[in-house]
Amino acid sequence: MSARKVIGFQSELYDSMKKAETEAMECVAELESLSKKVMGEDYKIKDYVVFMKDPYRYVVQEFANKFYSHLPNHLDPELAFRRNVSVSGSDFSAVLKTYKLCLKALGVYAPLVHIEGLKPGVYKQKFNIYLDPAKKDEWDALEKFVEASEKLTEQSHTQLPIALIRFCPKLMFDRNGVVKPNPDSFRA
Repeated sequence: MSARKVIGFQSELYDSMKKAETEAMECVAELESLSKKVMGEDYKIKDYVVFMKDPYRYVVQEFANKFYSHLPNHLDPELAFRRNVSVSGSDFSAVLKTYKLCLKALGVYAPLVHIEGLKPGVYKQKFNIYLDPAKKDEWDALEKFVEASEKLTEQSHTQLPIALIRFCPKLMFDRNGVVKPNPDSFRA
């Protein structure tokens, strides 16, 4: 089987998803930082799956396990946490809210949460536009047509490109004003 031919790239979508992913990862780093303020700078999160569901509850429980494991079970770990720590639940909530908004914006490109951490979901190759093999002959013909029209435009000194696009709706102008086949018309 031959490799799929890349005929375009969704750069605007990639840029917006990369920005949202970066913001989401910054939120995770901020949640980790808040956790370290409570637990100490050498603290490592043991289970990101549980942590990312409710970072505040996770840290309260870790705090209770580390500092109050000797106390009776009837004592409220959250009360002990609030009395002894300067980081509040609202600090975690604000960051978590921003993180969840980023996840919503990312949709299928959201980072994957594993026990050891988060794996990014935005990769350039996910935003490539691939040629539908059934439309290969038409794509090749349009590329040759555009190439021939460029030669004709040079020789006749006319503004032929706009006429080409009117003639064939599967052509488009790229960002530089060059006529080329529209990748969206040939998407796999």
